[in-house]
Amino acid sequence: MNSCSVIRLIQSALICAALALPCAGMAATAAPAAKPAAPAAKAAAKPAAKPAAKSAAKSAAKAAAKPAAKKTEPKAAGDSADAVKAGLDEFANKTIASINRCVLPSCDKKEVTKNADGTFTARYIEVDPKSLDTSYKKPESSKAITYIGYMNYTEIEYVSTGKTKEAALNGTFTASRRESMTELVKYVKGRWSY
Repeated sequence: MNSCSVIRLIQSALICAALALPCAGMAATAAPAAKPAAPAAKAAAKPAAKPAAKSAAKSAAKAAAKPAAKKTEPKAAGDSADAVKAGLDEFANKTIASINRCVLPSCDKKEVTKNADGTFTARYIEVDPKSLDTSYKKPESSKAITYIGYMNYTEIEYVSTGKTKEAALNGTFTASRRESMTELVKYVKGRWSY
């Protein structure tokens, strides 16, 4: 057999393996080209050839099955733009309420410190629910996450100063510091979460 015939046989075998077609005729014609010198070499060549053909056939079968498995399912009615935005707003409002319940010092549990001049300062932190702004977009690289959501809000520190601890706690609190915050959330399988 000349080199062109061997190359054609190899190409045909690769095509058959890629298409997962049986190549029984190929194995019979390819065997004389190998001409092993000893029976031991012949026995060693056969087991190595079979697993390679089997693994190639399995790989081809898997590759052929993947496109069928990746059929896109129709979007659920809840995945409309309005429903996604409404879900994000609801999630963000619940998050802001949770932050305000858990933050310390809070309006209910103010922190009081004594200043160097003998006066007292009471303070607490609160997120302004009116400052909440939400938006979302498709992620650039993740296939697992449907959307990335942005929750923008303002955290405000309130302070009151008085000559006594009680005067500071019962005084008029004014905003002393405002800090803009942004939190990222994800939309997966119809739900917003961290």
